[in-house]
Amino acid sequence: MSWPIMGIIPSVFLHINNIYDWVTESLIEAGGTFHFRGVWMGGYYGIVTLDPSNIEYMLKTKFKNFPKGTYYRERFYDLLGNGIFNVDDELWKEQRRIATSEMHSRRFVQHSFQNMNDLVHQKLLRVVQKLVESGVSFDFQEVLFRFTFDNICTVAFGVDPGCLSLDLPEVPFATAFEEAAELTLVRFIVPPFVWKPMRYFGIGYEKRLKEAIKIVHHFAEKTLARRKNDRIESNDRSDLLSRLIEHSEIFCKCSGEGDLHTRTMLLFESLGKYKWDAKMVLVLAAFVASYGEFRLQMQLYPRDPLAASTAMLKQWPNDLRPLTPRFNALSLLVKTMVEVTKCIIKFEGLLLPHVELDKEISVTKTYINVAAYWVVRSAFSCSSQITDLTAMKPEQIGVSELKNKVVMLLITKPELLPTEESLLLVQQTYDHPLHNKYKESYDIVWVPVPCSETWTDAEFSSFNFFSNSLPWYSIRKPWLLSSAVMNCMKQAWNYTGEPLLVVLDSKGMVTNVNAIDMAMIWGARAYPFSASREQELWEEEENWTLRLLIDDIDPLLAYWV
Repeated sequence: MSWPIMGIIPSVFLHINNIYDWVTESLIEAGGTFHFRGVWMGGYYGIVTLDPSNIEYMLKTKFKNFPKGTYYRERFYDLLGNGIFNVDDELWKEQRRIATSEMHSRRFVQHSFQNMNDLVHQKLLRVVQKLVESGVSFDFQEVLFRFTFDNICTVAFGVDPGCLSLDLPEVPFATAFEEAAELTLVRFIVPPFVWKPMRYFGIGYEKRLKEAIKIVHHFAEKTLARRKNDRIESNDRSDLLSRLIEHSEIFCKCSGEGDLHTRTMLLFESLGKYKWDAKMVLVLAAFVASYGEFRLQMQLYPRDPLAASTAMLKQWPNDLRPLTPRFNALSLLVKTMVEVTKCIIKFEGLLLPHVELDKEISVTKTYINVAAYWVVRSAFSCSSQITDLTAMKPEQIGVSELKNKVVMLLITKPELLPTEESLLLVQQTYDHPLHNKYKESYDIVWVPVPCSETWTDAEFSSFNFFSNSLPWYSIRKPWLLSSAVMNCMKQAWNYTGEPLLVVLDSKGMVTNVNAIDMAMIWGARAYPFSASREQELWEEEENWTLRLLIDDIDPLLAYWV
């Protein structure tokens, strides 16, 4: 099956007309799994398997060990972009979380069931009956493909492409999508040094692929615009796209400085018909689902094997003990929320409708409303904290770990610095002879700033690589930083794309707007990296003699020279 130089490619072309039968037979002969490679120097190799244990291992047990990777994403990017089927890591998790929550909603499940029922009875059965009565042979696999395509488009986009109409018409979008998917797969067979120039010059199959993708994207853009207009006129659509647009609009309303406030007010709007005590009970009942599980894990871990196994399955940090101080602070806030809620319930239980209200009671009702607001807002805040805590990696820290330290904010592009400068900065700040003396006194926190408002695949890859490779800390999920924060950094510290090392003293005051040069020159010797310390260091240099050049290489070197 594997040929010299050409690898598996000749076998694929020899069996192109019965590819599925051939792959099935090959898997049976190989015992369920076989290795393959493509053209020599093409970088195309892999494993094909139908072994259930292998599939479970890759898709469940060790799913995080099998990302799509750059090789896959690069070939599918023109068709799928940064969609859920073509991304890894945090982008994939976030898109999956949103899609899963919508797809499991009662409204969407009912819509899917009704759509499937209507499609089977009103279209599929009628088409099959017509074909059978015609007495002409037909490809049932094509009929099922049309059924699947209509079902997906109707449920996901709220659009019926009409592939399963009685006359089985040729639908441009369906044809273009199938052709785009098939031609994209050719990129996995043809070496990059072949298909990339073909794409650039628009020749061969790449020209057809480009035209097919253009039709697909036009359909997607037109459908998206139509759904947004439909939402302005009516809000009763249940297809997945409409639900995601609705989720996106709510998310946009909840982002920025007014995040917690906006979400709180939206929830109050949803619970408008309930009394204040009922509002509080509903909010705490919803909150306890996440908090209760987290609290139980913290109490039982690590002495309870079941708790440890549950934490592992949920991919929580291996050691929950460092989270104890924050958990205690969280518990104190939750306890206060419960006490305030009890007071609200007790107040609402008074027979006030039958009593003439005086001024003090009216003022009290105002305080009750304010207290209810803060309980709900605290519940949102606690939920976010729990999500962040359980997603933290061992090397991630919080603001408390930087307390009483000099903090240097390294503000750069996601590509960080040129290799030589990055290594020099590491050497001067973490491998310097004086580092052990000051290692508990300062830390560097990397703040990557993208070139545009949207992070690219390359920037994601660079951030993930450098944040896991270098000794300094980096902020979590920098792509979630609000534009207000970015603009503040650019205006306050005049960030224009060139690297900055902004120094904050132990009280959080800026003492140097760019200490990157002094860190490169003097390293840990420049502690506390303030502007005044930089002036002192320059004054210490003796008329720019050789000591400035040899620094701490060897104290006798100056005399030898």
